[in-house]
Formats: sequence, C-alpha cells, structure tokens
Amino acid sequence: MKDVIRKEMLKKRKSLSFREVEVAGELVFENLLKIKEFTLAQSCFCYCDFKNEVPTLKIREYFKDKVLYEPVVDGPVMYAVTRKGEINVYNGYGIE
Repeated sequence: MKDVIRKEMLKKRKSLSFREVEVAGELVFENLLKIKEFTLAQSCFCYCDFKNEVPTLKIREYFKDKVLYEPVVDGPVMYAVTRKGEINVYNGYGIE
C-alpha cells in the first residue's frame, strides 16, 4: 500500500508545472515567516529540493548566517551535515 501511495504522489508531483511548484514554494516560505519559532530559530533542518519538489532555496538562504542542517544519504545511512554560509549543494542527483 505504501508503495502505491508513494508512486501516485510522485506522479502527481511530476505533473506539476514549474510555476505551480514555484508558487507552492513561495506559500511555504511565507507561512514559515508567520511562525515565531521559525523566525527566532538559530538553526533549521531542511532538505535540498530536486525532481519537482517544493523549492527550499529561500529557506536555506534565510538560514545562511545561522546553522542549517541538511540530510546526506550514504548508501542505506542518512545523517545530517551542518552548513553555515553555504547554501548551494550540487551533485549527480540534481540537488541544488
């Protein structure tokens, strides 16, 4: 069941236009700015978007001078790395 739901969600996400994804990213960021805990936070854990996911660049830029944790996958293991002052990460998966 989980695999079926995942495939369906990926299909829906891939069908979104560039503009729809950008608008969703703007809305997410605007809503985060309304949350006191977000604006006062000195650190944040945020994924790097790819494959038509909601853009997170604005969130990562917001934490540029604070502490930003990003997930890193190494085979079956996922861990967090700290990024401070660096917001762009490029790799073979198309992650920015």
